[in-house]
Amino acid sequence: MCTVYIPPITSSHYDRDLISLEEEICSFSSKGKILLIGDFNARTAKTPDYIEEDSPHINLFDGKNVLPDGYKSDNKLEQGLNLLELCLSSRLRILNGRYVGDSLGYFTCMSNNGYSTVDYAIVSDSLLSSVKYFKINNFTYLSDHVQIELYIDCLLNFDKKKVLDEKMETNEILQTFRKF
Repeated sequence: MCTVYIPPITSSHYDRDLISLEEEICSFSSKGKILLIGDFNARTAKTPDYIEEDSPHINLFDGKNVLPDGYKSDNKLEQGLNLLELCLSSRLRILNGRYVGDSLGYFTCMSNNGYSTVDYAIVSDSLLSSVKYFKINNFTYLSDHVQIELYIDCLLNFDKKKVLDEKMETNEILQTFRKF
């Protein structure tokens, strides 16, 4: 599981972040399933995150984010295409617009330029059946981004008795947890 913030391409803080993320995904995918959640500063519009002929069973809904007609191309749309390439090459799926809590593909960001979807939850395609609920919450005055909620079935196995009996240090607990 990884929380993500990718700066906009035009930011001085941007440093080929999606390429770095893809390298990390390659490294960790051999150890288990992948879950990414956060602000990718990317708009994917109506482009799918899968190869349509190869994956007819993937969509619960259309899995596509809708932009208004006549929406101008920009850096975030370019970054969205890069994100979709990452999804295709890593067999990851965007949850936005795909589940009952967000079947309409709600917007996640409100700025002076309007509303958009730039915050995503993205999972390994093998995790799709474990996702129980995905929801885009309402906007509040606290942020120009909304909170997204994800409920996923998972089983965490670690020896609680060993942790309590041995009064393990935090690092040891994390090492034990990572084995499972």
